[in-house]
Amino acid sequence: RMHLAYIIAFRGLQDNHVSSICRNVEHARVRSCGHPFDRLCISLRTMHTHSTLTRPYLLVISALAVLFTAPSLTAQTAAPPFTVVSLDDSTKLISTESLRGKVVLIDFWATWCPPCVEEIPELTRVYGLYKDRGFEILSLSFDKTAGHVRRFRSKHFAMPWLHAIVERGFGDYISELFHVLNIPRQILIDPDGRIVAEDEALRGAQLEGTVSRFVDALQTH
Repeated sequence: RMHLAYIIAFRGLQDNHVSSICRNVEHARVRSCGHPFDRLCISLRTMHTHSTLTRPYLLVISALAVLFTAPSLTAQTAAPPFTVVSLDDSTKLISTESLRGKVVLIDFWATWCPPCVEEIPELTRVYGLYKDRGFEILSLSFDKTAGHVRRFRSKHFAMPWLHAIVERGFGDYISELFHVLNIPRQILIDPDGRIVAEDEALRGAQLEGTVSRFVDALQTH
């Protein structure tokens, strides 16, 4: 998103670059489902339909792009402490401490988010490869009820790993802890509880390579 902000701020100050901006926006939003950045993209696309787009408008959009960029978490030494209730067993609490000793992928998602759903087949494949070697997934859903997730898992993908509901979505404390501005949002935590990778390094073809690197390191200890 910082790259997008750069494009808007420095290339987009001339009206003849508007369509280029919109193409970059569309590319950036393909794998994102969230309220602030999504609104920015929609606004840009809408404004592109108008014949006149002034420099002040573009400056405002540039500021919004920077404002809605999630700061990186990978520089942190430890994952923020959290506790959630297991969706599959309401008597079970899942916390930073209960996950310690494993390589854990925290996956913020929702059944109504197409880019999130697109990631599930690869998550399932990689989970099958590494679940017996100390790898775990915790999917935190932004769905309104646990029933939505249960029905989705029953009809579409079993997703045989840990699950919980983020009750207040983007406004929840755990979303704020992990800087969740858009979903899908993936964060990888090592056995010592440190954040070691996030987002693009954990999607599509990148996922297995990133996970295997840290699982292999776990096996050597």
